[in-house]
Order: sequence, then C-alpha cells, then structure tokens
Amino acid sequence: MLTRLRLFARFVTLCCLAACYSEAKSTRSARSGVTLNGAGATFPYPVYTRWFSRFGDSTGVQINYRSIGSGAGLRELLDGSADFAAVDVPLDTLERRALAERGIRQVPLVVGGAAVAYHLPNLTRQLRID
Repeated sequence: MLTRLRLFARFVTLCCLAACYSEAKSTRSARSGVTLNGAGATFPYPVYTRWFSRFGDSTGVQINYRSIGSGAGLRELLDGSADFAAVDVPLDTLERRALAERGIRQVPLVVGGAAVAYHLPNLTRQLRID
C-alpha cells in the first residue's frame, strides 16, 4: 500500500501530465478508502476541483481540498490536520528551509496573472504602481 506522501507525489505527477495533455489516461487502481486532505489558497480551487475529481475517478483515491486561504492551509499542514497545502506565493528562503527540515517541499502547480485596468481621464502625469 502506498503512503500518503507517495500518493500525493503520484497525484502531482498526474496533474502535470493532465495540464500538458487534454486526455491524460491512467490505469484504474483499487485504492478505495484512501483519502487525502488538503487546505489553502482560494485561487487554485477551481482547477484543483477538476484535477481531484479526475484523479479520484482514475485511481479511487479521494482528495478533499478546503479553500481557506494560504496562511490557514499552511498552519493545517504544519499541525498535521492536512496532508498538503496550497499557498498563493512562493515561500521565501527561510520558510523553505524551515519546511524542508520537516520534509515539506513546495512544488508550483498553478500560475496566474494579475492585470490592472484604470480610467483616469484627468491624470496629467504617468501612473506609477509599485
């Protein structure tokens, strides 16, 4: 039987493949009763929902994800109530080192962008946003 960490590693691998191929195929496995719990960022929730559903259909592994915010998800991971967490930003060097000491690694799965739109007809100088 695979450990939770190995199951999650397999899930991450399948997510990466599914992102590259519209119809990723995997072998069906009899792992009924295995559940992974995750929590964290709200931004990736829509894509995670789809990925987790497809992964569950192909493997029988159920993945529950609660979109409760990056900080709360990281706290749940650290206190052991979540098997994995999602955060919106890359961790800084000190955070990565501290988590690595506990065997926790950050793996980028979803990337998003932000755009600023404005309409300031009376602006007389260049708008600077830092």
